[in-house]
Amino acid sequence: MILAVCLNPTMQKTLVFDSFHPGEVNRVVDERLDASGKGVNVARVAVELGAPAVHLTHTGGREAERFRQLCRADKVDLADVVCDSEIRFCTTVVDRSTSTTTEIVEPTQPVPAGTEEQVLARFAELLDRADTVVLSGSTAPGYSADLFPRMVRLARTRGITVIADFRGEALKNVMDSPRELLPTVIKPNLKEFAETFLFGGARSVSEHSDDQQTLQRTEKQMRRLHEAGTTVILTRGAHPTMMIDETGALVQIPVTPLDPVNTIGCGDAFTAGLAVELRAGSSLSDAIDRAHAAAAMNATNLKPGSIRPV
Repeated sequence: MILAVCLNPTMQKTLVFDSFHPGEVNRVVDERLDASGKGVNVARVAVELGAPAVHLTHTGGREAERFRQLCRADKVDLADVVCDSEIRFCTTVVDRSTSTTTEIVEPTQPVPAGTEEQVLARFAELLDRADTVVLSGSTAPGYSADLFPRMVRLARTRGITVIADFRGEALKNVMDSPRELLPTVIKPNLKEFAETFLFGGARSVSEHSDDQQTLQRTEKQMRRLHEAGTTVILTRGAHPTMMIDETGALVQIPVTPLDPVNTIGCGDAFTAGLAVELRAGSSLSDAIDRAHAAAAMNATNLKPGSIRPV
């Protein structure tokens, strides 16, 4: 099965407006509430694609039981470590008049001492059933920057495919591992990649950037990581996805243009599609094509992190 790990659980509120005007009274024409966070989204889309998946996270506080109920309703197998950390809310504002999606992200509550070791122990148990591990997103305060790297090394020691969809210090730490313990695939978007490997916090780059100097520097770093022993897949929103193929050549795979309804969860749908296809034995280019298709289905769906119309 696919083990999808994200240590930042979220209750996602989606509000739809025919037209949204800041500073004025705005009336909602449609709304929904979903269990979310990158790991929930990956697991949900994987299940919708027909693959077995389990989501590992922590839960706690007033919304914990509702979070579990929403996961059950979506047939997401939840492996949760219970602690006192409240689950955050995030709100999506969908403006139909401009076809734009705005995300309002609440701060994440810290997890108490001891939660990390409980999560790591549960992760080790779940590896007995996993053939693919997806590690996604940022971790809540209270977790160390070395937790995801420890998980990668533990899974790779067992020969399990690992897709790393996270950024920052944790991603840099994991790339210091011996070749045989590196992630099978790293899958940040351009903004996350540039902030991790090129500019740190000194400069921000849009996920949709087409700046040639930035792209040239990105390609050079992608080649270094490829030569170190990991596959790099770099998404760029509506721009072609970049990867270094088995021969060392840069390949750009175009994205099909569409009119989005809600773009929240598109990257997670891509990751889920990629994981499902790679575990089925598809080639890297075919897996990316099908991952694009999953992301496109998510974008045309109001429900975030889902490819089934609602």
